[in-house]
Amino acid sequence: MFKGLTCSAFTAGLMAVGLKLGEIEDSYFRVIRMLATMIVGGNALADHMNKFNRMLNIGKRMSKWFTKEFGSTLCREVTQCDFSSLGNVHQYIEKGSVTTCKIIAEKVARQAESIIKQNGVGF
Repeated sequence: MFKGLTCSAFTAGLMAVGLKLGEIEDSYFRVIRMLATMIVGGNALADHMNKFNRMLNIGKRMSKWFTKEFGSTLCREVTQCDFSSLGNVHQYIEKGSVTTCKIIAEKVARQAESIIKQNGVGF
């Protein structure tokens, strides 16, 4: 706990997109086709291969966007804070980083909304 791993704002945004766009693959044929494509060196992660690949690819693009925007998907790198130390938490609060995280969360929410709209699903 408090290891500064994946940013919670990023995680929440990706979860929102997944809840709206994600699907479960229930076709053994499509899973076998994906595995066979992988074996022969084809693009087994193409969106059309199965129902969950599209979400994997959206997640990858969202991760690239987040990293470009904020430098990393890791909380400790984005906030420059080790939340396992009470002193560091006080510093985080004193330098106004809560506002920074709020801004990040708002940007992620707008990005998630945009992704959902681009993929044909309204709110």
